[in-house]
Amino acid sequence: MSEQATQAQVDEVLDVLAEFMDETMIALDVGSDLEADLEHGAGMVRIDLDGDRDDIALLIGKRGQTLDAIQYVANA
Repeated sequence: MSEQATQAQVDEVLDVLAEFMDETMIALDVGSDLEADLEHGAGMVRIDLDGDRDDIALLIGKRGQTLDAIQYVANA
C-alpha cells in the first residue's frame, strides 16, 4: 500500500483480505477454530494464524507451497 492510502482504504483492503482468508480456510477445510488476525504496518499486511497445528500446517503446505499460492492470489 502506498503511503498516500487513507485509513478507510487500508480498512477496506483488510476487510477484503479477511474475507479471502475465511473463504480460503473453508475451501481447504481447515478447522473452524483456526483464526487469522490481519495487521497493517510499514506498507505490508501481516496475517497471524492461531489454532490447531495440523490446520496451520495444512495452510502452509509442503515446503510452503500452499502458503506461497495463497500469498500470490492475495497479492493479485
